[in-house]
Amino acid sequence: MDKYINTLPDDIIDKIYSKIYYPQNSDLLSEIKLVYFINNKLVKYYGIYNVCCCAITHDEYYMNIEFISLQYIEKLHDKINSLTYTEVKNTLNRIIAKMSLEKKYSFIFYMTDRTIKQDIQYKNNYIKYIINNIINNNLNR
Repeated sequence: MDKYINTLPDDIIDKIYSKIYYPQNSDLLSEIKLVYFINNKLVKYYGIYNVCCCAITHDEYYMNIEFISLQYIEKLHDKINSLTYTEVKNTLNRIIAKMSLEKKYSFIFYMTDRTIKQDIQYKNNYIKYIINNIINNNLNR
């Protein structure tokens, strides 16, 4: 499927992803949009090596972000930078596929450097709302 998608212009891909609707699974469209946004917008802006490092870190420390050590980040960065581009791309795709929908929203939220101004009990709904707005604005251009 990737070889067909890569032959289409970005504006057509954006239009296709913004119009797809699967009534049997309402989260599927969100999954497609989030994965597309990570692989195309975040990777283009931050670079695949940095996004991969951040995705691995976010996946492992999702609920305990305050416990990330500098040694962990340095080791992970060195390990990822020693891989080839294809290996990093495969690693990133594997990590993203493994993440839950909530983790994907959270990952994009933190990668786009948003601040949380809501109460903790409303944090997940706030993250989902902000990221949906970001994705919809980017896909509908």
